[in-house]
Amino acid sequence: MKNITVQQVIDIAKEWIQNKYADRPDFIGAHLVGSLHHMPLDSVFPTYRDVDIAIILDSIEEQDIDDTNYKGLIIEAILVPSHRYTDGEQLLGDACNASVFAAKHSILFDPKKQLEPIVKKVQQEYNKTQWVTARRDEMFKGAENAFEALTNAQSTQEAIFAIGELNMNLIATLTIVHLAPLTHRRNMLQLKQLVDSPEEQSIFEELHHLLGSENFTKKTATAFLAQTIEAFDYAVSVHKTPVPFDHKLDTCVRPYLVLGTTEMFNEDGYRESIFWIALFLMISCAAIQADGDDAAKAKYLPLAGKLMQDMGIVNEEELKERVVFAGQLLAKVKTLSDDVIENSPVINY
Repeated sequence: MKNITVQQVIDIAKEWIQNKYADRPDFIGAHLVGSLHHMPLDSVFPTYRDVDIAIILDSIEEQDIDDTNYKGLIIEAILVPSHRYTDGEQLLGDACNASVFAAKHSILFDPKKQLEPIVKKVQQEYNKTQWVTARRDEMFKGAENAFEALTNAQSTQEAIFAIGELNMNLIATLTIVHLAPLTHRRNMLQLKQLVDSPEEQSIFEELHHLLGSENFTKKTATAFLAQTIEAFDYAVSVHKTPVPFDHKLDTCVRPYLVLGTTEMFNEDGYRESIFWIALFLMISCAAIQADGDDAAKAKYLPLAGKLMQDMGIVNEEELKERVVFAGQLLAKVKTLSDDVIENSPVINY
């Protein structure tokens, strides 16, 4: 599928929702979650990206994922309990969804008109200091939790996941105070375009050091991607045992890994792509550890050790140094985000 517009993608997504969820008695509504909500309707949508949708149901208490491939689109539907959508103030303080409801074309279905007043409230007050601060605080709390997980990590795998989560939440903390929508795959590349002051640029480089991505080059990032694709393909073929984030171990997600990373490479985002590639490698290695044969384990599992080496964490002493650095960076990001909120010309009381 080529040259499909955002509007056409939205129409296909609505058709899928109509067929699978809209007639259910527990269906409250649906809205976009990912990049679509801030893209112009007539812009071209690269179909290697996934289409993120929230499906609101009043019959569930915990979030779940429904991944599928529909008419050439990778659809990741997040099944969300309806109690998260009680009023506008609740959504204004929601770091992940506030920017969605502030957009003009994010609501896909609202049969009970429950979302309409929420959208109006969010669009009116999105830039207010109290709500920007609340959203920042949510992401910063996530960073603090990730830092705690890093300090208590009992294995290399746990340490890598914790560093990745910490990096992601710190980036989100700074993204929010710039009033930009959150993203996962392109989070560092987007932040690279948002930072402008010397202080912000310095902290951006420190975020690279935290992740261990500062020394990756075109050559090393390209090789890392090729190794990860190979590990991913094998992991998909043997995966049976549940592992963290294993909803991404699906053949329909492969283009998102391959072409989504290539997209970042084409924007000189070699260093900024490492978080995305590393995520897939660690998920794949976890599946291979659980379900792979001995030959595959011997071939692919050392890639995780090579990643640690490239990240600059090859022994316990270096990991301890990274933990100390992470704690210092945590404090710096909090101070910087406070300064941006206080001095931004577009955040108001």
